[in-house]
Amino acid sequence: MLVVISDLHFVDETAGEHNLPVDAFRNVFLPNVVALARERQATEIVLLFLGDIPDLVRTQQWFAEAVEDRPWGIRGLQDVPHPRPGSRTLQRCLKILGQMPDNDADPAGADPRSILAKNWDTFAFFRQFESIVTAALGRELPVRLVYLPGNHDRMVNLYPELRDELQRMMGLTVTPETVDGDPASEEWWYRYDFLAADYGVYVRHGHQFDPYNYAGDAAFTRPGHLQVPIGDLVATEFATKLPYVLASLRDKYPAIDDRFIDSMKEGDNVRPISGLLEWFYYSMRQTDDPQLRLALDETFDRVITEFAALTFVQQWHSDRTQLDYWLRALSGGWLRWLPPLLLRLTSTEKVLRLALPFAGQVASSDAVVNEARDLYVQAAYGEPAWRQDPRLRYLLYGHTHTPTLHVLSAPPGRDVLYLNTGTWRSRIFRSVSFAEDVAFVKLQKATYVVFFNENEQQPGPASRPGTASFDVWTGHRHVS
Repeated sequence: MLVVISDLHFVDETAGEHNLPVDAFRNVFLPNVVALARERQATEIVLLFLGDIPDLVRTQQWFAEAVEDRPWGIRGLQDVPHPRPGSRTLQRCLKILGQMPDNDADPAGADPRSILAKNWDTFAFFRQFESIVTAALGRELPVRLVYLPGNHDRMVNLYPELRDELQRMMGLTVTPETVDGDPASEEWWYRYDFLAADYGVYVRHGHQFDPYNYAGDAAFTRPGHLQVPIGDLVATEFATKLPYVLASLRDKYPAIDDRFIDSMKEGDNVRPISGLLEWFYYSMRQTDDPQLRLALDETFDRVITEFAALTFVQQWHSDRTQLDYWLRALSGGWLRWLPPLLLRLTSTEKVLRLALPFAGQVASSDAVVNEARDLYVQAAYGEPAWRQDPRLRYLLYGHTHTPTLHVLSAPPGRDVLYLNTGTWRSRIFRSVSFAEDVAFVKLQKATYVVFFNENEQQPGPASRPGTASFDVWTGHRHVS
């Protein structure tokens, strides 16, 4: 059995308490996996983490560092692709992720502000996954935990120290079959794609096809994956910074309370990321308190002005996105005066109303409009792997937080499908209306995909003997 989950986004909670409780895995995930393994007489269990597992981007800890030492700052960029030993950027990454104490049974040894500490029980669950599963099954079978980085955990594959810490924290399997390079030496890295021929599966995180979150070459090399994308800055210097700046204004605007700040931290769950402007505008319209509206005005003014002033933003260029033109306008010499002046003369709400038509165009290019226009369906269809290897039937991506399934092709003797593994995080959905009464609603989500090899195939008319098969499990819960 090959079990695939993605986009867990374990965080240090400085930008919001968005971590999954361990009971989600103990009481929902584990019983189903064990039941399937027992029913199908599983020959092995491979648990594949398909990227964006620890989130090193959505954290307010980066604001404790000078801009120059953030991953997109002038000194942080000097670490790519060859890190400077002991750089401040690395040291902050280690504080965000955490470091395993010598006694792996004692959470007191972990930095209380780290991802490790905030998810101690969950990480322990994964470290003990093999013993938990075999005990529940009542028999021994091989269990491996395989990890592929995404964009929010990009730096795990940049710094060897992070690579090793994550392996210890989660009990990841490091062998020549699961990583690139030589695991017996220091020259190894987590893979960016994974082929499981026995299951007919080829996977990658999928951010490689997102121009906002992948800044590398079309060959998908390791140095290409290590390049800093503009999406990192949107996530940290915009989405994460909004509630951070808002909280700093509490003395000036006493109406700002913890509840209001926490509500602004929900921007972390807006997908696609291009919907953030519209969500912020929606949040402003829900606020009747004039003091809070003034606070939001000042917050947005400061955040967007500082964002546009970042050297990385001013120098960033992409021919693949409309956002590129917007950012170049904001940071261009002749228009550099525009954002603060507009925000002084009008209000954030009015400025956002002007920007929303542009934001809507960006969002529509990210959204799944239909199969023919879905960027990730197109990418999966163009993958050479399934064309070159007749054993492959399933192409898997994560990244979008939207579980989906599309038929790509049906050459003689096999069906070729694209699946997306969604997320286990909450997600804020935009209403379908394009009128002014647009709204945003929060849903909790969970998706995982289970593949069976030919020896685990269930007999009966619904199966095809001698081939691989799969189950997709997706759940939603409305959060009012």
